[in-house]
Order: sequence, then structure tokens, then C-alpha cells
Amino acid sequence: MYTATGHKEEELAREAAAKISRELNRKVVVTAGIHFHRITAGEIEEILLCAGRITDGIISEHRVLRRLADKYI
Repeated sequence: MYTATGHKEEELAREAAAKISRELNRKVVVTAGIHFHRITAGEIEEILLCAGRITDGIISEHRVLRRLADKYI
């Protein structure tokens, strides 16, 4: 895990990578950059929820593409 000093995206990226890797049984790389000035606790919570939805979407899309590839390739 590589992080930039003073940045707090590490937990978000670590959790997303772990979930994607576990669900798809693959090695993955996740990059994250969140840039808001004077962000509120509510905004942080909203970003985390969105990140979770994006992570789930990546997993879902990969599974769809894998099924198509298995069918046609």
C-alpha cells in the first residue's frame, strides 16, 4: 500500500481492493483521490457510500463480462 503523506484515502482504497480481490479471486490495484476543502462529516459519509456502490458495480460488471467471455471465447 502506497499513500501520500497527509492524505486519508488509504482506508477507502484498502477496503475496496480487499472486497474486489476477495469477490473476484483476483489481484487488484485501487487508486483513490478525494479532494474537498473543508469537507464535513456528512460529506465524508456520502463519499464512502458512493465508493461502496462503485466497488459493488465493478464487481458486478466484471462478473457479467466474465460470463460473456466464457460464452463466446
